[in-house]
Amino acid sequence: MKHISRTILSLMLAVAMLCSLSLTGFAAQNGSGTVLYTNKSQLAEGLTYTNTIYTNPTYGREESFSLELSPTSAVKPMVMACDTIYGGFSISSCIDYAESQGYNVVAAMNADYFNSVKVPLGMVVENGVYKSSPAHEPAVVFLPDGKAQVVAQPQVDITLTNHGSDADPTRSGQTVALGNFNKTRTATGGLVLYSDAFSTVSTRTSGEGWNVRFKILTEEGKMTPATTLELEVTECTEGSEPVYIGDGYLVLSAHADSGYRGEFEKFAVGNKVTLQTTCNDPVLAAAQQVTGCGDILISNGAITDPSAWDKQISGVNPRTVLGIKADGTLLLYVIDGRKANHSGGVSLTMLANELLALGCQWAVNLDGGGSSAMSIRLPGGSTCTTVNSPSDGTERPCGSYLLLVTEEEKTGRPTALHLQQDGALILAGSSMDLNALATDAALYPAALPNDVAIKAESGTMEDAVYHAPKQAAEDVITLRSPTTGAAGTGTIHVIDQVSGLSVKDEAGHNLNAISAEPGTTIQLVPAVYQYGRAVVSTKDAFTYTVEGDVGAISETGLFTAGDQRGLTGAVTIEAGGQKVSIPVKMPVVFTDIQGMWAEPYITALQERGVVNGTSDTTFSPEDTIRRGDFMLMLYNAAGKPEVPADSGFTDIPADAYYAAAVAWAKTQNIAAGMGDGLFDPSGTLTREQAFAFICRALPILNVSYTDGDPAALDAFTDASDLADYARTAAATLIQLQIVSGSDGQLTPKASLTRAQMARILYAALELQVPVQP
Repeated sequence: MKHISRTILSLMLAVAMLCSLSLTGFAAQNGSGTVLYTNKSQLAEGLTYTNTIYTNPTYGREESFSLELSPTSAVKPMVMACDTIYGGFSISSCIDYAESQGYNVVAAMNADYFNSVKVPLGMVVENGVYKSSPAHEPAVVFLPDGKAQVVAQPQVDITLTNHGSDADPTRSGQTVALGNFNKTRTATGGLVLYSDAFSTVSTRTSGEGWNVRFKILTEEGKMTPATTLELEVTECTEGSEPVYIGDGYLVLSAHADSGYRGEFEKFAVGNKVTLQTTCNDPVLAAAQQVTGCGDILISNGAITDPSAWDKQISGVNPRTVLGIKADGTLLLYVIDGRKANHSGGVSLTMLANELLALGCQWAVNLDGGGSSAMSIRLPGGSTCTTVNSPSDGTERPCGSYLLLVTEEEKTGRPTALHLQQDGALILAGSSMDLNALATDAALYPAALPNDVAIKAESGTMEDAVYHAPKQAAEDVITLRSPTTGAAGTGTIHVIDQVSGLSVKDEAGHNLNAISAEPGTTIQLVPAVYQYGRAVVSTKDAFTYTVEGDVGAISETGLFTAGDQRGLTGAVTIEAGGQKVSIPVKMPVVFTDIQGMWAEPYITALQERGVVNGTSDTTFSPEDTIRRGDFMLMLYNAAGKPEVPADSGFTDIPADAYYAAAVAWAKTQNIAAGMGDGLFDPSGTLTREQAFAFICRALPILNVSYTDGDPAALDAFTDASDLADYARTAAATLIQLQIVSGSDGQLTPKASLTRAQMARILYAALELQVPVQP
């Protein structure tokens, strides 16, 4: 997260108090949130991954992802500020870079806050190398014994002592003291010392300033939080250009307006200089891995003073957090947010209460928002996968990461077994195939032994097929190979109640209505969902009934239409406490569309229940479409959702066949009416009005798009006739190939025919992206 300021915790930590605010929805042991689903998977000895879905009374569904790392595990934390401090990486790019350097990364998550050029705000020590200064931010130190320690006020001081030179001893004894190391130089930020860990390109500075370049004389000299290096001045320059640093060199720099001109004059080319870094904390001084962090939420088992937390980010947001339990176990948490119907995020107060309930003695807030990401090499995979859903919709480049790495040897020999379907949801009484996976000591895929036995605690196994029990259960699945000794467990979540049921045809189209020719068959493909996730279900988990003389349906959902046209009825599908009723209409044949260009579009929409005729045998394709009929078609295409209130238009009778459609269009901001409380349902619809209405409906129809480039309109000679409100909509529909015009014209003011409307709506529906209910 790009972040400019943060309240600094100081002596308030000494009087930290337990916050009395109750938890209001985090995945909660001691709060009012309700856990819906949780699944734990042991990735390696001492490393456990947990995915939790829960409800929040205020924000609805929430989802979190956590890793628990025992200090005794062979997997250890490592801090990495990408390839250099300046610039940043996405989490996947950072993992790729780390692996290119020979590290075996099994998991990762974002770490410290950073500025606009991705320089971490706080401290970075990577494998013992001091790479960036604390800048008054708290820090987390990862110790060689696998434990971690929070340092509230880390400080590393740098002193440069000039010894002059044989040719010019006049500067001998002069000193320069500073604290900024590998930070962005500003006009008010004082002195900054740079190493090539900051950038392999240059100091990346801008504006007038001065620079003193030193060569490191100490053999294998490296910067640490507590070290002494011998240097020699090789250059003293002034100007606005950034300075190349180089391997084995350091650069001292300041902006011309910073008031440190006198420090520049303390050095001359050829001077010998001693650099000393000193640290205020012995643990920090010897640290091999350190990351800066945000607010300390829990200190010594008590929640700190919330008034000292950063108020800019204290509200509900996606979160990344690190907790330390009493036994040294690390708890690494990522909580999704800013995504309606998926996860809203949590506040710092909610977060602190939950971590305290989970037994954390210390907890710090790391960079959250769109930066929050967790990537794990799940069993069976050769690379890490981002398991959460970053709120930006993609991985955001960040300044630093916390990696979990292991030095175990990659052998290909199986040491652990895992269930490929671990965590799956299955409807009670259904069946599914189960597959075993093997990993070696380095957590890489290994050859699967041929004698793996899979046993279920509640269900039954028949060969490799799992048969779920008839009642809900968290079924523990054990896997074991007698010859290799490799073993493991997994969990199958058996449920008998679901939150959603949808029905498609074999082509994958949502079945909101059925219109079938006499004697034809349609295979219904139902699916059930829980917590926004697919639930495994077999055909015998569903029951089907038919109302009316419109046909018959088999036990496996094959509907056979009757032989009499014009009848209506319904097919009802039930499973897991949910019921869906699909209207069925035995269609009439529209005699006035046979052989015309729009016949396939009209027929397809009729079969989906989107369009109706103007009589039992006619569609009237060349008639202009009325505004009320247009809204009815859109409403049918959207699945006829429930409408909580009437439209409020005075010219829409409550019993009109299009009343619900118009009310829906108004609530969805598709149509606002003609003014003066009127909608004009019988009025003729122009093409540009249709462009605007359909474009506004695209998100509701599950069509993914971006606003079209206005340049797309240049291909049409009458584009200047488009009203301003319709220009972006027209460009968007052209870009999506929903609208193509005729003879190089869009004719925006012309009326839209019923046939043209069918063609446009059919093209839009073909772009639908399936969405789980």
